[in-house]
Amino acid sequence: MTTSIPQVIDHAAHTAFSDPRDFAALFDEIAPTPEPVSAVARNLVVHYAATGQKLPEASMFDIHARWLDEILRLDQSRHPHALTVPREEKERVQGCCRDHSLTAIGIL
Repeated sequence: MTTSIPQVIDHAAHTAFSDPRDFAALFDEIAPTPEPVSAVARNLVVHYAATGQKLPEASMFDIHARWLDEILRLDQSRHPHALTVPREEKERVQGCCRDHSLTAIGIL
């Protein structure tokens, strides 16, 4: 009889999806608590279908960004500021709830 040893998963390590890579320093000023993390996620990403506004066609392909570093790259190309500096809703990265969650996970 062969027994398998379960693998240990390090939940404190980023995955390829959640790793901010070159943008990690942007998270330094954000307290890792629900309110500020949620506020930053909402400030970066606007839901492409639930905003109630017509969003720019120029940024409609943002929804295909699947990695946090790509979402941050898109944001910083438009707003080279701290993540806590308010962004106009029409100038945020277009995404969905998955992108809000991914941003929050990356910060935490």
